[in-house]
Amino acid sequence: MKKVLSLVLSVCIVIGIVSSFNNLYVFAVESHESESNDTYTTADELSINSSITGTIDYGTFSNDSDIDYYKFKLPQAGVVDIKFAHVVDQSSVGSWQVSVYQIADYDYNLLTSEQISLKDNSYSLPSLGLEAGEYYICVSNMQYTSGYEYKLSNSFTAATNWETEFNNSYATADTLKLNDSVYGCMMEGTFSNSENADSDYYRIDVQNKGFLNISFVHTSAPTGEYQYWDVDVYQKNGYDYIQLDTAHISSKDNTFHFTKIEVDKGTYYVVVKISQYAKGIHYQLSNTFECDHQYELIGQQSATCTADGYTSYRCTVCGAVKTDTLSATGHKWDNGKVTKKATPTATGIKTYTCTVCKKTKTKKIAKCAKYANPLTVKAKKPTIKFAKLKKKNQTVARKNAITVSKAKGTVTYTKVSGNKKITVNKKTGKITVKKGLKKGTYKVKIKVTAAGNDTYKKASKTVTVTIKVK
Repeated sequence: MKKVLSLVLSVCIVIGIVSSFNNLYVFAVESHESESNDTYTTADELSINSSITGTIDYGTFSNDSDIDYYKFKLPQAGVVDIKFAHVVDQSSVGSWQVSVYQIADYDYNLLTSEQISLKDNSYSLPSLGLEAGEYYICVSNMQYTSGYEYKLSNSFTAATNWETEFNNSYATADTLKLNDSVYGCMMEGTFSNSENADSDYYRIDVQNKGFLNISFVHTSAPTGEYQYWDVDVYQKNGYDYIQLDTAHISSKDNTFHFTKIEVDKGTYYVVVKISQYAKGIHYQLSNTFECDHQYELIGQQSATCTADGYTSYRCTVCGAVKTDTLSATGHKWDNGKVTKKATPTATGIKTYTCTVCKKTKTKKIAKCAKYANPLTVKAKKPTIKFAKLKKKNQTVARKNAITVSKAKGTVTYTKVSGNKKITVNKKTGKITVKKGLKKGTYKVKIKVTAAGNDTYKKASKTVTVTIKVK
């Protein structure tokens, strides 16, 4: 029974310990450091994009503590992100020192070093832009971290547009091509005057006279304490470096554009430095170049009425070609000429001619109103012999009584006034004088009407015919 109680008590103690790690990172089963890995030569291999667990074995302070070294190799240039995590109670006091070194010419150059508190269960070191080669991570005890397990991870992304350490001088500056951008991250120092403050140098080679446009973008979100960068632009002049522009950039300014800088052929540098609390924040430095073009004419084609023309130029500095389009001029029409008159029954045509290219266009002329009827009527003075009239009715042909010409449409005749014994035939205009009419002179008023047609209007004219009976 005592053994059972002892086992239950042990389980409860374990559960209590585990429950104290509530919401903490719990490590999966993976590779663990091998002792003694306390020198560069005995360092454990840490493959890229992998992780390993370790423990500082003994000691209270760094001067009597275990040290763990890890080695990783990069096959090509890129960005390395290192993460350090542990599952210690956050209320504990203590810290580790995690440093990253680069081996070059048998020397171990410190890239970055971070003091990580027991209160930081997961800590990311600043991103490192590195060339292909061999690198080391050193984990040591700063205070009260012996016996606590930690997890060390790295991730690698191949990249050619990331700064490479050490680019902290004019001599080691990274090359920034024209019309390109580069990403970077400040590793060391809190302020620019810190002894170990990081700085990033970039070299821009300009082949022609023109203008540089430089912009600085960062990923920091504005907080209560602002981060700052100092970014300066220099021109190399012999052994001197002449400052062309400078900017004190705050985290409030996620994107900062320098004023356009006029440059000649030569070498220029952009220097990024920590001004305040900008460590570990990614930034992007970009540039665009505008040639100060000197153009010469290389071809041209005049515009016509219907086709565009062009003028082409080539820059004698950079060879760039530009073409200006000359818009078609459009036709210049004269006032036009009527080439077919409009009638009441048919439309007409007006023809216009371009005074430049002689092309023609036509415009329809609407039908016109009907013309005035040109009816012409003239009365005559016919004579009838009384002796004949005594025997029977006498007639006077229309042509002997009325002359009708130019009439358009059917002509009709209507007696308006006169002696009742004198009548007029409506269709023929023939005048009939009935027998019994006495001798004398008689006046007959006759209305002559031309009905008109599709072209001519209707028209009427009245004349007085004088008939003598003798």
